[in-house]
Amino acid sequence: MAKLPATYSLEDNKLRVIYKSGVESVLFEDISSISFREVKEPRIALLLLCFVIGLVVIIPDFKNILLGLIIMFIGMILMFVITNKYDNLIVETRGGKFIIFSVDHQTAKYEMEKIESAKRNWEESK
Repeated sequence: MAKLPATYSLEDNKLRVIYKSGVESVLFEDISSISFREVKEPRIALLLLCFVIGLVVIIPDFKNILLGLIIMFIGMILMFVITNKYDNLIVETRGGKFIIFSVDHQTAKYEMEKIESAKRNWEESK
């Protein structure tokens, strides 16, 4: 799943998620559950870069095939070691709709508690 950058606000008894392409909102009373998932995406660009460098090393002199393959292998390792990390917050509504948006890595639990706290405060003030 691709990163879904967004901002959100908690006002007027609703959660409003603002994406680049539009806005989604849900009333606190319609929120069924809130969860999060840590996402790690491999950096494919590193693999491609090392693959190209490996080919450049191999093409002029075929004797350098081992060096080229080592460079490609290093690219494959780096692709999985150096990953893009972020968290997805997932808000499920009573109707079964999912509102998903991304937050910085390791901040999802704090953001989730913030939303749940606003929902609790709203329920207590009814």
